[in-house]
Amino acid sequence: MRIHRDGWVLILLVVLFVAVNGYLSSILSKRRTSLLPTTYNSSKRGVKALYELEQALGVSVERWEKPYTKLDNSIKTLVVIEPLDTAEFPGEEKAVQHWVKKGGTLVVFVGDGSSMNGNPYFPLTDIAPRLAMAGKITRPNFNPKWSQISRGISKLELTQYTRLDTLSTSWESVASDKWGKVITMMKHGAGREFAVVGGDWLSNLQIRRADNAILLANLITPGPIGFDEFHHGYTHGLTVPGNRRSLWKAIGLAGRLLFFQILALFLLIVYNLNRRLGPAKSRDIIGMKARTDYMAAIAQLHKRAKASAIPLQAMAAALRQEIARDLNVEDDPQKDSLWLKFEEAYPDIGAPTRRAVQRIESIQLTGKRMANESEMMALAKQLDQARRALRNGRGIKSTTHP
Repeated sequence: MRIHRDGWVLILLVVLFVAVNGYLSSILSKRRTSLLPTTYNSSKRGVKALYELEQALGVSVERWEKPYTKLDNSIKTLVVIEPLDTAEFPGEEKAVQHWVKKGGTLVVFVGDGSSMNGNPYFPLTDIAPRLAMAGKITRPNFNPKWSQISRGISKLELTQYTRLDTLSTSWESVASDKWGKVITMMKHGAGREFAVVGGDWLSNLQIRRADNAILLANLITPGPIGFDEFHHGYTHGLTVPGNRRSLWKAIGLAGRLLFFQILALFLLIVYNLNRRLGPAKSRDIIGMKARTDYMAAIAQLHKRAKASAIPLQAMAAALRQEIARDLNVEDDPQKDSLWLKFEEAYPDIGAPTRRAVQRIESIQLTGKRMANESEMMALAKQLDQARRALRNGRGIKSTTHP
């Protein structure tokens, strides 16, 4: 089949569209993943190095991919790194507070997305970053009570312009510099909550600078430690009731791109159905071959098998049944009532048709006399005319069988 030029253009557009969208999907997906501060992310913005640092120190660590309602004694320290990507699961705020009260340690690296008026992603609602004319390199002053955290630290390279603000006086300063608070702590029952300046200084790129790695190790060790990945989107298909994200956001970048691809392909198909792939061409309608032509072809096959009369015999039997059904008369070969009534109803072709059928039946009975091709064609033609007459409901003139 020859494809018109418009067809090739359409095929090319579809191929280009799928290729470009696949490429963009891959790029955007990688870019989005590379921006999240997760322990799975090995790019410069990820925190996989922090996770591996704890492993290298022999600390028991795991990626916590369940809501806070599932917190138990299997972990002693929960590390939450903002910004987060998944909304709060129903009941998480009370669950994490109860877990801390029982002796757990919560360490939150507060990201730029936090709000002093309430962070919907995390229960520490009265902690927020504030802008400060701060330098990256700082030599923080540690509260003497927290010597275990300050051990081995002389300077840090933190995110510029960010320090912590607290609304509650229950927060105790652990480390600060001339620009503001760097680490604060609040007791909560038998446990503690730490709020720490977040940002790029936690990343794979900057964790090795200054004494950043030492501070992180001192702060979140000992374990077992759980790194919150549930709120970075690693929910493993768990449906989050009450999630504030719409379905459009919930399906993710890949799902949205797939939707646009399907929509574009649908539009292309609609366009294709409304535009022919080339000009319409008229075709000569070839009529159905006459029944006699069909009989000639069948006859050739039966002639080779030395059974030339078989098609005629089948036609004759079928014709007798049609006549009996049409005229409502019994088809009894021993009586002439069928043919008498047929000749009365169709005087033009009645007698010739009767002789043709009798000739065919005589060949069938003897089993010896073979009809030649010209005779067989003449008999077939007569039977065909009789059938057409029956279907038309009126007699037609026909060539008398010789």
